[in-house]
Amino acid sequence: MTDDKVFMLGDLGCVCKVNLNDKDIKLSKIMNLGLSDNDKVVKIASGAKLFVAYSEEGYIFNNLNKLNVKIADVKDIKCGREHCLLLTKKGDIYSFGRGSRGQLGHGNLDDLENPLLLNALAGIKITQISCGDWHSCAVSDTGDLYVWGWNSNGQLGLKKSDMVAVSSTPCLVDFPGEVNVATLACGSRHTVVLLDNKKLFGAGWNKYKQLKDDEACDFFDFTYLHDFSEFLESTVVCGPWNTCVLCQ
Repeated sequence: MTDDKVFMLGDLGCVCKVNLNDKDIKLSKIMNLGLSDNDKVVKIASGAKLFVAYSEEGYIFNNLNKLNVKIADVKDIKCGREHCLLLTKKGDIYSFGRGSRGQLGHGNLDDLENPLLLNALAGIKITQISCGDWHSCAVSDTGDLYVWGWNSNGQLGLKKSDMVAVSSTPCLVDFPGEVNVATLACGSRHTVVLLDNKKLFGAGWNKYKQLKDDEACDFFDFTYLHDFSEFLESTVVCGPWNTCVLCQ
């Protein structure tokens, strides 16, 4: 969903949209992606200001415009408010979009029209990615957590003593003990991780109790939230200002 429009991916790889401002809500098929007959859209993602589509042959579209780069084997796409991360099967991250708060991770605050390989994490196999509005996070195959971007409310979890407003390159977050990050999710300005010991931790904005029922408005380092060890499996999902955990 982006602003007042909802985009959907059909079974045959076609992209459709619904304009929520229309009096009579209708589904319309987007016909102008310019794909060959042998290609189709296989992944879509959106933020407030961008809509990203990825085709089977590796073409990338932003707001229906084909980008000047082709990336093979993209397995996941996540969007923040104005930026996008793409994760390949090899474990590489590419980023593009607005970079004014360091959310692209390239060591500067520049915007990028086309996806660029995140060299700061080269050689590290990334298995999960997530985006807040203006921050980004990734988990490696060894369970390490990397964070970068805007840290206005402590959403990077870098501790108050190390407080920085913006980190334009990925930072490694340390957790006490021999634990690894199993699952990751980002809200607008908060970050939640489920560790492999099934304990949930969170950092960032807490004005609407999106982390825990506490008077603190912000948590600047990862704070213990709950123990889900009684469940076989737990999945964490964040909305902009809320957090949900599905337990089985």
